[in-house]
Amino acid sequence: QQLQQQQQQVRALGRSSGRVPGVATAAGPARMGGETRPSVAQPGEQVVDVRCEVRGKGEFDVVVVPAWAPLGADRFLAMVEDGFFDGIALFRAVPNFLVQFGIAEDPELNRKWAEQTMADDPKVGVRIGRGTLAFAGSGSNSRSAQMFVSLSDKNWPHLGKEAWETPFAYVPLDDFERVWTQVNTEYGDMKPWGERGVEVGRIWQEGYHYLTANFPNMDYIEFCRVVETREVGVTQSPTPPHMIPIDPVQTLRTQESLVAEGACTWCSTAAAGIALSAVLGCAWRVLSGRRKGFKGQ
Repeated sequence: QQLQQQQQQVRALGRSSGRVPGVATAAGPARMGGETRPSVAQPGEQVVDVRCEVRGKGEFDVVVVPAWAPLGADRFLAMVEDGFFDGIALFRAVPNFLVQFGIAEDPELNRKWAEQTMADDPKVGVRIGRGTLAFAGSGSNSRSAQMFVSLSDKNWPHLGKEAWETPFAYVPLDDFERVWTQVNTEYGDMKPWGERGVEVGRIWQEGYHYLTANFPNMDYIEFCRVVETREVGVTQSPTPPHMIPIDPVQTLRTQESLVAEGACTWCSTAAAGIALSAVLGCAWRVLSGRRKGFKGQ
């Protein structure tokens, strides 16, 4: 019941024209990690497709999975409907790590969303991995407007273990490779953790003039728009880039017993055999699908 009340508040905020003053704080130093492999949305569950564009890099889809994090998913969709991401800066881009954003060019939008914190979503075993989106936070029940896209599937030692670090969406593999691997990371982490990075406080004080004057090659999201809400089918939704389909028929399922160690994934001999069979099965489906003129998963 409390979760439903929080969701209703988020949706109401997205529809409201009111303005709430406040200033968000950026997340702390770069930290990532996680202990379990994620479960992809199961057939029969609903997902929401959102179409976005990184300026000059191309369009990409975001598949929002409410079952992973209902409050985070609702907040993101409400912000999309409010135009929050139109022209937003990717102000923290750390190579092979993450890209963070969530401070809009419009001060009114920032004041509307920054102090509207939400409760932590219950964890359901989904870890932060390559291509997933999650809100940044500074403590329990602290998530508001800032979020990040993970650029790596490495099992970092910390991130993903805090209560607020819960993925709510992912970028499909093709879009991730085509767009997010091209995002400019020359400025690196924000200060004080990066020598060339932005000073987040100056964005709040000086606006986007500070970014355009000092970081001319920084990338920006041009827009985000909701495309459709759909029910997940066996072959309708692309698998997140860091998830390995085990069942060649139900390609949206993953083997949860896989254990991530560093940048590699190891499993038992039996699980490895199943995974190999699945990969061969999926490859056969893709090749046969292409011969029939449609794009395989």
